[in-house]
Order: sequence, then structure tokens, then C-alpha cells
Amino acid sequence: MLEIKSQHVMNLQKLFGVSEMEMKALSISLLTLMVISSMAFVVQASGSSFSTPVNLGPGFDPNVQSVGNHVYVAWTDKSGGIFFRASSDGGQSWGNTLRVGSGGQYPIMSASGNQVYMVWASAGLNFVNSSDNGATWSKPHKLVSNGITPFIASKGALVSVVYLGGSGGSYVMSSSNSGGTWTTPFEYSNGPEPQIAMSGTNIYVSADALDRSHIQFAVSHDSGKTWKINALEGGSESWVVATGSNVYAVWETKGTNSVVWFMSSSNNGDKLATKIISTGIPDAWNPMINAMGNSVWVGIQAFGAKTQNWMLTSMDGGVTFTSKSLTGLGHTDGFIFNIATTDGINVFAMWVQASSSTSIVLAAYSPDGGSTWSVVNVGQSDPNNDVAIGSISSNGAHGLAAWQNSSAIWFSNS
Repeated sequence: MLEIKSQHVMNLQKLFGVSEMEMKALSISLLTLMVISSMAFVVQASGSSFSTPVNLGPGFDPNVQSVGNHVYVAWTDKSGGIFFRASSDGGQSWGNTLRVGSGGQYPIMSASGNQVYMVWASAGLNFVNSSDNGATWSKPHKLVSNGITPFIASKGALVSVVYLGGSGGSYVMSSSNSGGTWTTPFEYSNGPEPQIAMSGTNIYVSADALDRSHIQFAVSHDSGKTWKINALEGGSESWVVATGSNVYAVWETKGTNSVVWFMSSSNNGDKLATKIISTGIPDAWNPMINAMGNSVWVGIQAFGAKTQNWMLTSMDGGVTFTSKSLTGLGHTDGFIFNIATTDGINVFAMWVQASSSTSIVLAAYSPDGGSTWSVVNVGQSDPNNDVAIGSISSNGAHGLAAWQNSSAIWFSNS
């Protein structure tokens, strides 16, 4: 293309007084600059611009997880089955829909390396695992015959599950061989809302006390064989995250002036510090947390006259926080489903915003670890109530969102 000498090129030579060879060098330089500028634009736009949503199939309550370019989405049609689809190219294309189990509620996954684990409730707790990035799956294994609201965490062959048992208490059980054998279920709280996180062989679980007088927080340093239980301040619906030797948790107190408590530990949960972090956010509910090292992000839904979603960011392990309203006043924002990051720099969050006639999925993106945020409309959504109808994962600057709309599962990536 550079060998074609048009009248425009000859005119430019005369205008600038340059030779043909100099003009070619200038053209190459300009072309290189255009390519570099184009590449820079793509990288910048990847986090804040989402693709046209893709319909993955009919169903409800999707959960998305990812490891690198491998993206996994699981969902239920409530009666006929638990379904799964995988992508090996960041959500650009998808494999066939697989039915991995019979009907049930709220399939939850955890992925680590090539391992993908899934648990759901249907006449007890059901568990399946895949060792080949979701290409094939084990037959469903009944972990317990009486349990609901499971959550799961994994690291390689170590996998742990928490759930609400038939007695009304929260239990945890673990496997060190990808679900081949399991520890005896251990009741660590007499109340509901079980949650779990894992870092190395350290497992952390939390749940409400039955009377909400405190949050029960338990730590295992030996892959779930033994446990130490701690009682934190009162409240409900805690979430916990672990990264390296750091572990963090948040929870709400409910009531007309709910506040959000924050727990931190830098030594694998052996020494715990707690404080209220929602000062200045009236009626703070539904906190969600993620962390990487000393960077911590907490999403909070403010109720009352100042309904809006906030994001709190700490770069020093929770010693100090900055806060930013993601949407401002004048909206009906649902709670933040979850917060996702793989590098501590590109951070994503997702929720549903309702109007009088429709609901949309919004994604918040920060390219700088939480210092600044932008919010984008990802697509139409079913209304959201008490349980999340979507989730978001990420791979660097690429957000990976799955949600429910018109009783179907939709996916979009950035």
C-alpha cells in the first residue's frame, strides 16, 4: 500500500519540502502511531464497554465463575435440571449446554485451575465436580439429606461446603481429594446465613447466631479437620473473603438504622479486629466484599430517603476507607450481587436497577483499584428480590456477567 504514490502524497511532498523516501518514513511512522493508538483504545474500553448480551438458554438464578479465559455459567430451570455451559475464549463462544443434575435451587460454583465444583439444594445438598474445565462431570453426590442455602470454596483438590442444616444451624464439611471423601459435617453456629472463604489450607466460615446477638466466625488451619470459633459483634448476613494471610468479613445489623461492621485479620484469622465502616451512610444494608492483599472493596446498599449503592475502598487492609456513590440519588437500586477482580486493579460490581416499567443490569468498573468508577447498562433484567439473579466474574480488564431476563440466562463480556 505504501508503494502507491497518489496525487495527495505528491502534494504533501511539495507542501512540506520532503523527499519521497522521507515521505515513506513519515507514512510508516503515522501508521505505527495509528496502530498503537487503536490498541490503547481497545485496552481502555474493555472494562467499561460490554458486548451485546447472548442468550445461553432458558432458566433462572445463574452463577458465573472464571479462571483465565475459561468462563463457566451454571443455572437451574427449577424442575428439570441443573445446567452448565463453558467458554474457553473469555465468553466469545460457548460449548453445548450440559445437564449436570436434576432440578434444584441456586447452583453455586467454585473454580480452581482445571477443577470446577458445583453444589445445589434439592432434597438435601448435591455436589458434582469436573477436572477438565467443565467438559465432563461426575455423577451427583448427595452430601447430606437435609440442607439448604449452600456455598462453596476451593483451592485445587481442597473443596469445602457450608449450608443451613435441618436443625436450623450452619454446618461445614470439607474434602481434600476433589470430593472423593468428606469430613463429618461440623456445626459452627446455631443460626442461618452460612458463608465461606479459603486461602491455602486455611478455611474461614461465618453465620448468624440464631438470635442475631453476634456473628459466628470459625477458622480451620488444617483443611477443615479442626475448628476454632469466635463470636463477633451482633448482626446478620455476613460475607467473608480471604487473600494470602488476610481475611476480611462484613455484615449488617438490620433495623431502621442499620450499620455495616467490618472484620479484618492479617494473620490467618488468629487475631481479629472489628469496627463500623458505614459512618455517613444512613441505613446501610446488604454489604458485599472482595479483597486482594491489602486492597479491600465493600459495596453497601443505602436505604431510606438516600437510597443508592456505595463502594468503599481501602488500600491498607481496612485501616482507612474512601467511599463513593456509584449511582447517586433518584434511582431504585438493588443490592450489589458481588465484586470481582483478578489483579486488584480492574474491579467490577453488578446489580439490578428498577424503574416503573423495567429493570436493567448495571455493572460498575474501576480501572485503578477503586479510585474512580464508571457505571454501564449491560442489558434488560428480570426484577430482583431477596436473592441475587445474576453475578459477575472477571479476567483482568474483562468483566464477565451472567443474569436472568425473561426466564432465560444471558451473558455479556467487556
